[in-house]
Amino acid sequence: MIAVALYLFIRYQVLGLGLARDLPLELMNNPFLKFENGQYLPMSGSEKYPLVIYGLFKFIQLLFFPHPLTHD
Repeated sequence: MIAVALYLFIRYQVLGLGLARDLPLELMNNPFLKFENGQYLPMSGSEKYPLVIYGLFKFIQLLFFPHPLTHD
C-alpha cells in the first residue's frame, strides 16, 4: 500500500493529473481521442472499449502466433 501511495504521489507531481477524468486532449498523451470537426474529442465508452478488447485479443493472438511482428 505504501508503494502504491508513493507511486500515485509521484505520478501526480509529475503529470499533474489526479484520479479524475481530466485527461489531456493531445493525441500523444491520450490514445483514446477521435478527430471530429477539426478538433480532438474523447471517445465514448461504446467506441473506447471495443478498441481495448480488440487490442487485447490481438496481443493474445500474437502471443501464440507471432506473425507479423512489428517494431517502432
